[in-house]
Amino acid sequence: MPSLKRGGIFMKSLYGLGLSALLFAGWVGAAPDPLSQLDVDQTAVITPAAVTAPSPSSEMYVFNVREQGGHEGRLTFGDQEVTFEANHEKHSMSWNYNMFKKLKVNSAHNVMYLVMHGGESIRFRILGGETPSDVLTHVVATRIAKAPRYRPAV
Repeated sequence: MPSLKRGGIFMKSLYGLGLSALLFAGWVGAAPDPLSQLDVDQTAVITPAAVTAPSPSSEMYVFNVREQGGHEGRLTFGDQEVTFEANHEKHSMSWNYNMFKKLKVNSAHNVMYLVMHGGESIRFRILGGETPSDVLTHVVATRIAKAPRYRPAV
C-alpha cells in the first residue's frame, strides 16, 4: 500500500495529477489562435476595391417613414440591426435581426411590416414616394436567417 505520509509517493502523484489537470484545463479553455485554424490552401486576396466597395449584405437602406403610432422618422436597415430614429428621440427604437420573422412589403400602398417571431408586427408607411425594392426584402431575409438565435434555458 502506498505511503500516505506527507511527502509520500502517493501524495506526490496526486499533486502532479492535479497540476496536470489544471494545466490541461487552462490549455483547453484558452481561445484558439485564428491563424492556426487556417488551411494551407485557403488564401484571401484583399484589394483596395474590395475594401471600399460595400457588398450588398453590408449596405444600409434608409427610408423616411411614419410609424404606426404616428411618429415620423428614418427607418434604417443596417448590417446588424434595424433602427427607427424618430423625430422625437423618446419614440426611437432598434432591433436585432434575430427578433424578426420576416419583412413584408406592400409597394402599392408604400407600407412595410416588420413581423416579429411572436406574430406581432410594426407597420411603417413610407413617405416621399420611395419604394422598397425586391433586393431589400431579399437582403433583410438573408440577415434574419444569418442572425444568431438565442434559446432560453430549459
